[in-house]
Amino acid sequence: MMVMMRIVLVLFLLLKFSVGFAQSKQAYSLSLTSQQAQAHIDYVGLTNEPLRLVAEVRPDGFGFDKPIAGKLKIFASADSILSPNDFVVLDSACTLPDYSYQSFPIKHSLKPGSYYLLAQFSATDTNLFEPQSAVVKLSAELIEFTAQVKNLWFSHIKTSEYSEETKLFAEIDLTLTGNTISIGSLRSEWAISLAKGKKTEVINSVYRTDSLHTGRTTIVLEENLFNNPDFKSFNQVSVKLTSAYFSEGYLKIPDVSFTVPLKVITDIDQINTLRRKHNPYLTYGSFILKQEAFDSLAIEGLYTEAEKFYSIYHASLQAASQKQFKQAIILADSAFAFVGNHRASSLLFVEAGLISGLYSGLVKYLEAVRPQQELPELNDRLGEAMKMEDLMTTGYAHLLNRLLPDSLDLYNDMEKGGFFDKPEIFSQSLITDFPVLWKTRSVPALEHFIRSTDYESADMVIDQVKRHVNLLKPLWKTVQSDTAMSRHFSSTGVATTEQNDMLRFLQARLSYYTATGLYNEGEEAVANAVLAWLCSYRFSPEQLWLTVGNFFESMGNFKAADSLYALSDVHIKKKYKDSPAATLLVKGKNRALLQARLGKPITLSDSLTRILEDVRKQNFFEYLDLLNDRTLGQKLAYFGNPAYKNFYLNRIKQLDSQDQYFGANEWMKDLAFLLGREGEYSQSLFLYKNLFLFDNLKATAFRLGFSEEAQLFFAQRQHETLSRYLSMIAEFGKTASPEVYDSALQVGLQQVLFQHSFILRGNFQLLYDVSRSSDQQVANNFVLWQTLREHLNELYVKGEPDQTELMAWKKYILETEKKLIRAARDTTSMKLDYVQSLDSIRAKLKPDEAAIEIVRLQQNHEVYYSNAANYAALIIKKTGPLQFLVFPSAGSEMEGKFYKRYRNSILFQQPDANSYSVFWEPLTKHLSGIKTIYWAPDGVFNLINLNTLLNPTTNQHLVAEYKILTVPTVANIHVAKPIQFKSATVLGNPTFSDKPAVTNDTLRTSREFLTRQAITSLPGTATEADAISALLKNQKTDVTQLTKQNATKQALFKNSNRDVLHLATHGFWLDKPGSGSAYHNLFATLAGSGLILAGAQKANSPTDCTLMPAGILTSAEIQDLNLFNTQLVVLSACETGLGEIIPGEGLYGLKRALLRAGAQNIITSLWKVDDEATMQFMTSFYTQLAISKNLPDAFQQAMLQLKEKYPQPYYWGAFVLTQN
Repeated sequence: MMVMMRIVLVLFLLLKFSVGFAQSKQAYSLSLTSQQAQAHIDYVGLTNEPLRLVAEVRPDGFGFDKPIAGKLKIFASADSILSPNDFVVLDSACTLPDYSYQSFPIKHSLKPGSYYLLAQFSATDTNLFEPQSAVVKLSAELIEFTAQVKNLWFSHIKTSEYSEETKLFAEIDLTLTGNTISIGSLRSEWAISLAKGKKTEVINSVYRTDSLHTGRTTIVLEENLFNNPDFKSFNQVSVKLTSAYFSEGYLKIPDVSFTVPLKVITDIDQINTLRRKHNPYLTYGSFILKQEAFDSLAIEGLYTEAEKFYSIYHASLQAASQKQFKQAIILADSAFAFVGNHRASSLLFVEAGLISGLYSGLVKYLEAVRPQQELPELNDRLGEAMKMEDLMTTGYAHLLNRLLPDSLDLYNDMEKGGFFDKPEIFSQSLITDFPVLWKTRSVPALEHFIRSTDYESADMVIDQVKRHVNLLKPLWKTVQSDTAMSRHFSSTGVATTEQNDMLRFLQARLSYYTATGLYNEGEEAVANAVLAWLCSYRFSPEQLWLTVGNFFESMGNFKAADSLYALSDVHIKKKYKDSPAATLLVKGKNRALLQARLGKPITLSDSLTRILEDVRKQNFFEYLDLLNDRTLGQKLAYFGNPAYKNFYLNRIKQLDSQDQYFGANEWMKDLAFLLGREGEYSQSLFLYKNLFLFDNLKATAFRLGFSEEAQLFFAQRQHETLSRYLSMIAEFGKTASPEVYDSALQVGLQQVLFQHSFILRGNFQLLYDVSRSSDQQVANNFVLWQTLREHLNELYVKGEPDQTELMAWKKYILETEKKLIRAARDTTSMKLDYVQSLDSIRAKLKPDEAAIEIVRLQQNHEVYYSNAANYAALIIKKTGPLQFLVFPSAGSEMEGKFYKRYRNSILFQQPDANSYSVFWEPLTKHLSGIKTIYWAPDGVFNLINLNTLLNPTTNQHLVAEYKILTVPTVANIHVAKPIQFKSATVLGNPTFSDKPAVTNDTLRTSREFLTRQAITSLPGTATEADAISALLKNQKTDVTQLTKQNATKQALFKNSNRDVLHLATHGFWLDKPGSGSAYHNLFATLAGSGLILAGAQKANSPTDCTLMPAGILTSAEIQDLNLFNTQLVVLSACETGLGEIIPGEGLYGLKRALLRAGAQNIITSLWKVDDEATMQFMTSFYTQLAISKNLPDAFQQAMLQLKEKYPQPYYWGAFVLTQN
């Protein structure tokens, strides 16, 4: 029963289902998808590619598993709502599966843009199925992609003899239309082939990843080719885009090929013209200058361009040092472009590797601070800069070959080996007249000029290259500003020091300053050489240490020299540990050599001769080099090798045989000293006699080419040689025959007379040459020189000027003076430099007259460097032998305690029983019967008035025993002629300020005195001026009297061309210790002494005053006056005879200034003078002069008359008469 009921129930259900099915149609669903979906976009495709979609139709119910036939319609709509205006993309009968993974293509003509794809399926069997499916929508982006070869060419260039490059360059336009945000970057391969007909050759494939934007993007294919294709065999290039796709969703690009004509460019300028629009800094090309560029090398314009380049380059380095790398790269690009745009100036002033060094430094620095950052663009710039470096190197070689074809390095090396084949080849105007450091040319020329002692030519090279140095110094300082800069920009340092010969030049320049004694310039040169070496590879530091050590040794800084020599010796010992001992001995033992020259004991060794012989057998060329090393000769002598004599003599003979007399002279000086120290006086004196001739010619040439300050430095070397000769004469006279001794002594006298006042005679020559010159440039330089000195004088007068400004002005003045001397010099002025012979001097003397020349000597005839000094006298009489004596007292004591004792005894009016015995008594045994003495003082004797010395035996001062006529040198003595004055300017009692002090001062007239209190008025000088004026007027002299407010500097200048200038006012001397050295600032010395005139001071308060340059007349200004027609200048003022002692040249101060200005006779004072005594002295002097017309007699009588009233020398002995 139960079974039956179940069967009935099943049948009922089946019947019910069959009836329902027959009554409703089957529903179905359309599915439309894409395999090219990106993010929120259902479909992304290319317009020139079919749509690729996956379509499926599934019945909504179960039990139907067959594909449904029907029609599929797809519309493209701007929105998601189907409308009649929508574009029909597909209307096609089809049978769609219910499940599918396969897309099918749909061709279309849709344009790029954003769409909605609306799809609907209609079943064919409408009895069984519903007529239509629901509408399905997909968001779609259609993108158009095109590629076009815009430009394609190959470059094939040779940047140097050993470097050539082949490169592909192509510009391809890639265009995207539509919304491209979601497709990612384009990854592609570009296959490049050469073709001709059917013949093809694949030469390269370029793989790229590019981020493209909507619109046109130009990509550049720039690739080096390393297979050197044979371009001559082809005429076309095939470019194929393959394996290209967009990275998001792998949207593939179909392959596309292009064929373009083959274009090969071999001109670098043309290549970079094409590339410049992408890389603006690529301005470079060939650096081989055309002929017209050679013909128009406007050097100053090129130098100005170089200044601009280095300012850009330096700014880039500074930006890098501050880690402003973006700015540094921009500036580096500017410097790169500047070089290419200014090729002539870059060849001359920019080392080829400078730009690559800058980019290299930036790359290193960025890698250090940003190690994860890739720097492809910066590395590309570095590569381009290195190519330009090769081209510049080639261009520079071509430039040198055209302008300076001779290999000066070769000839220089030959000279170092002792062979002077073509010395004239070094004298080329491009080297001496252009501000360029010519590689392999300038340094050999400079070394040649130093070797041959042609110091003017050497100086010309240095002056020119100095301007090149100034371009580089800021770079060196910045590179060395910190450790990071020094490490990363080492290539810049090397390029500006090693690769351009600059370090060699700086060391050679320092050797020049060592040879000439120009220590002021040398100290700056040391700093530059050390700075440059720090920027270099830092190889061979011993060469720098030795060069700087030689300089310090020559200027007397033995402590510094000793330290440097010790360093170099240690380094040399390590460096040459495997070399022959001779090399070590020659290169090393420099410290021991210095100790020997200082007179300190050293270990002797005679093994050097034998070792040299071993070297000769092993390496003859090295042996030749050693034979031409003066240092080796010195070591042979000092270390006890007797072979040194032949060593020197052979070298001197070799140089003489090649007409290298000045070079031989330097060797002769060494040998003369070395023989003298061993007591071989005859041979030594013979050498000195011969070398003096060339030494004097060299000194004269130097004077005709250098400033006065430079001459002073150089003169010290001449004086050292003279001291050795005269010191040895003193020893030689003990054993020599009278005839031989007298002959040697006469040589010494002639040399003394040549050197004493040598520079003063040169001053006269310059003025003579300027006055005779018709060259307008000479006149312009003379005016400029004077104007510059006036300005510098104002800076000194104002006190404590800015040192940087001061040095700049001083350099400018010295350069102007040097140019003036060289432009104005005339051989006719040489007649002013005639030095009279002994017989000529004797002919001017009377039987009771003598001429005495004092000489300050260094005791350096046995010890090369000796601080000890002596004073000697050369005594000439009408008859009898020339006499020579050395004062018994040590020079240091005469200049120290004995002079102080003399001065204090004068100032404090105390008895002085010692000064006579020190300063005069040694001479008396040669002065029997002598009444008149022509006195040429030197050193400390310039500060002593001999008339004031008291003879303890007679109890008389020398003024009562002798008539003493002071002259700069006995070579210039002349018989006094009757004097007659037609015109005079008398100045007295200036109004110094609006608030003058009325109390007498007791202070020295120093800067402190002049600025911290009102200057004391001098009413007594008004009385003096009136009295002198009256006396002169009685002699019918035209007198201009300047007093009070009228006693100004300008009024004095206007009235300076008179027979007599009588100046009664304050003198001043800003204390500077006198010494036997001229290593000082000449202009500061002259600006530190002078006269105080009206308007000299402005009172700010009782204890604060300002000096006014308009009222201060300094010695520096006085020396520029023209006083050659002035017979007498009287400085009736305090301490006008003081100054700085310069051996052989006297005192640099007021007296020197008046001598240089041409005044024929000068009266100055050595200490502060009592006003009343001064007035009486001057009145008596002019009264006696009116009677006798004899200036020396009137001067002596005035002293004697005043002495009767005031017995103390303080009153009557302050004044000194000097005949010019």
